[in-house]
Amino acid sequence: MARETILLLHGAGLGGWMWQPTADLLRPRFEILTPDLPGHPDSRIAQFTTVADAADAIAADLTTPVTAVGFSIGGQVAMELASRHPALVTRLAVISSLTSKSYSPAAMSALLRLTAPLARNRRFAQAQSKASFVPAEQFEHYWRSSSHVSAASLAAIGRENFAYRAPVNWGERSIPTLLLAGGREPGAVARGMRLLQAARPTAEFEIVEDAGHGIPLDRPAWLAARLERFARED
Repeated sequence: MARETILLLHGAGLGGWMWQPTADLLRPRFEILTPDLPGHPDSRIAQFTTVADAADAIAADLTTPVTAVGFSIGGQVAMELASRHPALVTRLAVISSLTSKSYSPAAMSALLRLTAPLARNRRFAQAQSKASFVPAEQFEHYWRSSSHVSAASLAAIGRENFAYRAPVNWGERSIPTLLLAGGREPGAVARGMRLLQAARPTAEFEIVEDAGHGIPLDRPAWLAARLERFARED
């Protein structure tokens, strides 16, 4: 019998590599996919344009239904994947994704475009990697990913991330859904997750105490166990 497939979608400026510790723990029991989103080094698509386009690109490469798991903007892509390609997603886990208003999308897009050159500064990247909970042993992966993303992709990511709202059909489909947020994340993240759960009451919503915006990187063993339990639930 074929094993269930878990699709893990990374956050902005990261890559499929960010899931390695979690994926290694899940791989003995599941098929694991860790693609790069458009605009990131190992994607076949050079530029990130929209969350919807990213979801369509991921869908084009899938050959079997999956449990879709996404972190930050990857969670937004996972939501769009489930909405736009429902036959491909049997379960959905969204981790630390922004879905409620916080900052101006246009302002954040412009800021990210202006600061794009900093991503190519190794010292700045080291500081950013620590703030993003990237383990020291994965810094070279982070450096490659963050320095690869173009200014145009960064601007599009900023616009999409801060403008994103749940798909219009979010409350109409009741596939098993898990929503996770860190207890020390910006309030807008948890607030948006609560709104998602209110619109889809069958969804599980869990606050991970003492965690910031980096659960997959900071708590890989805990997350692997939680995702396995979620994937096994009736």
